[in-house]
Amino acid sequence: MIIVAPSVHEEQGGRYEWQQTGPVPVLPGYVATRLPDALEAADAATDAQVIAFLAEHCTGQRPELLDIHLAAYARKVAAGESRHQTMPGHLAGAMKEAAAGLLNATDAATALETAFLATVAQPPVGPKQGKPRSGAVARNEWRGLLA
Repeated sequence: MIIVAPSVHEEQGGRYEWQQTGPVPVLPGYVATRLPDALEAADAATDAQVIAFLAEHCTGQRPELLDIHLAAYARKVAAGESRHQTMPGHLAGAMKEAAAGLLNATDAATALETAFLATVAQPPVGPKQGKPRSGAVARNEWRGLLA
């Protein structure tokens, strides 16, 4: 459990204090598979829904639109904007265009994932960007964005 200190305990009135600080380790896969899906999020899609959406929207009459999303994302990140907070707008826009038959959803998701994973692995270029992350941590972050 992670409690943000110092915070007040609702029932006891006492204060939470940090006993230990440091990076939170990645949850081992064998533990993650035994847990229910994280928070109930009204806007998040299940893995099955994501797979179905990507499979259903496989035509793309205007593939060049993807380049606009990729370039805008890269420009904002290079200017120091948050990599995580910048991606959802471009990802949602690309998926709306896929639903309209303008982009191939799988191609768009793959290209945006590649761009996201590449940028989050780099050192931050501004105070809005967190520490670099890669591997399972970055991929899990991407999967949350895609959902």
